[in-house]
Amino acid sequence: MPDRPNARSVVRTSGRLVFEHVSFAYTGCPDALHDLSFAIEAGSRVGLEGRTGAGKTTLVSLVARLYDPIAGRILLDGVDLRDYQLADLRCQIGFVLQEPVLFAASIAENIAYARPDAGADEIVAAARAACAHDFIDALPDGYDTLVGERGMRLSGGERQRLSLARAFLEDAPILVLDEPTSALDTGTEAALIEIQQRVMAGRTCIIVAHRPQLLDGCDLRLQLEAGRLVPRPRTQAMIPARGDTCHTGSFDATGRSRPTPPARAAAKRATERSAHPAVAAWCALSEVHRLPARVDVVHESGKSAAYRLAGVGDGASAVIAKRCFAATGSVERAVYESVLPRLPVTALRYYGAVADGVHTWLFLEDAGAMQFAPTVALQRSLVSAWLATMHTSAEPLVAGVDLPNRGVHHTLDQLRAARDRIAINLGNPVLTRSDREELQSVIAACDALERRWPELEACCRGAPVTLVHGDFRPKNVRLQPSVSSGRVYVLDWETAGRGVPAVDLAPPKGLCLRNHLDLVTYVSIARARWPALSIESIDRLMTAGTIFRRLAAMDWASLDLASPHVARGVARLRIYRDEVVATMPEVTRAAARCES
Repeated sequence: MPDRPNARSVVRTSGRLVFEHVSFAYTGCPDALHDLSFAIEAGSRVGLEGRTGAGKTTLVSLVARLYDPIAGRILLDGVDLRDYQLADLRCQIGFVLQEPVLFAASIAENIAYARPDAGADEIVAAARAACAHDFIDALPDGYDTLVGERGMRLSGGERQRLSLARAFLEDAPILVLDEPTSALDTGTEAALIEIQQRVMAGRTCIIVAHRPQLLDGCDLRLQLEAGRLVPRPRTQAMIPARGDTCHTGSFDATGRSRPTPPARAAAKRATERSAHPAVAAWCALSEVHRLPARVDVVHESGKSAAYRLAGVGDGASAVIAKRCFAATGSVERAVYESVLPRLPVTALRYYGAVADGVHTWLFLEDAGAMQFAPTVALQRSLVSAWLATMHTSAEPLVAGVDLPNRGVHHTLDQLRAARDRIAINLGNPVLTRSDREELQSVIAACDALERRWPELEACCRGAPVTLVHGDFRPKNVRLQPSVSSGRVYVLDWETAGRGVPAVDLAPPKGLCLRNHLDLVTYVSIARARWPALSIESIDRLMTAGTIFRRLAAMDWASLDLASPHVARGVARLRIYRDEVVATMPEVTRAAARCES
């Protein structure tokens, strides 16, 4: 579409759209849209209903000026779309589609597609808003992970989260959602609908859906049939738009909304909060616990969830309610109750735990949102000092605490479990011939590694057995500024246990991030209790720990092979295999130095 002469530039519009007698037809075809007139107020939500072919996607295409009307006009903030510079116009519109458009590039590049100048912190913030950060951070290369052609290395839900993150980052005043969840399973769809509500806030939204229930809460609902607007049933028109009345009101005999009295509405909201499982568990700790002002979702997944209970902690601070399986919850309880309070390190306040069937609820001080940034020298020094103090001071305590064994043989068990699981699932009919060849190569790499296991044992020989976190990486470390420098808080101890500190010292992902810790600081503090420690011995532990971390990740990724998401599992196993193979020569050299 060429720009008109003297087309005007625009930075940001309010998002008010008006269709005035708009018609459109594809070449040689009857009208796809006929004489449409309606207005969409800035910041409102309009839902488009209709069968396939009714003209919904065509209408959206006109808003983005993929085509121009053959009659009538569309106004944005009172200006004909054709009078705007096309590039500026399209910057006003964000899209979340049924099949997200992803490119064979990194996750970060895909999120930042509409804003290539976005900084890393902005990309991460957008991913967090779309509840995508946790799954991205769990990938071996994090935001540098290549997603493959059309994003096929990711599941449908993961692709859609990236699309929502892109919309958050783009921050366009108009957002078009075209059947964004129709291809997803019910559970994934429910989770993404909640995220969509957040991304729609404050924007003009056009929502295309086949199912009417997905349009609940729209300010305006338009039904298209054969390109024409048709009246909707009166019963539908009486459904209130989103707002407090929708949740706390009722209807009088004439169908007009009748708001609930404030006192009764407040009581109802309190009842709803107390019914939340996290709040019910919190109240079970003690009868005197007050209800939270609100409950915010920190993260939700099949294996765990975390919620922020506002205003219930000391000094009206927030408390994090974490739900996890009872087995991992018992490990965290042991750390919070029996180890951390006895160590000279900063630790989150632990309010207690509540059993809930196969799950356990843990209640902890909110550590805040300032995540450890390894590239910042001061933070690296603070975290390294905390880790050294924790490792050395916990050594005499862990023998008397009921913690799992996380030693070298535990990692060998993980290798064997992953290899056996891969072999068992080679018959999965979803696997391609290429997939099976890749998996056979992973099995062969595991066999070769097991034959060289004595080299890993040599790297760890003589190292002290202490408390290890097991998943020590930036996402699990928070910092809070203080008068002197900063306070370090470490989260998520479910993989903790007794072992040599190799896995905590190893780079969290990839093979290039070897400066994630300040080793000089670590050694200077640890030597007070471990005088034989040196930079060389730490380097050997880091090398062995790199293998241990990849094997733990391999054990986890092999679970995907029994699911429909085998492509993701195969891709991750290939990456972990390559990293193990690349690291083993370094292990061999380190083991040889131990023997000399």
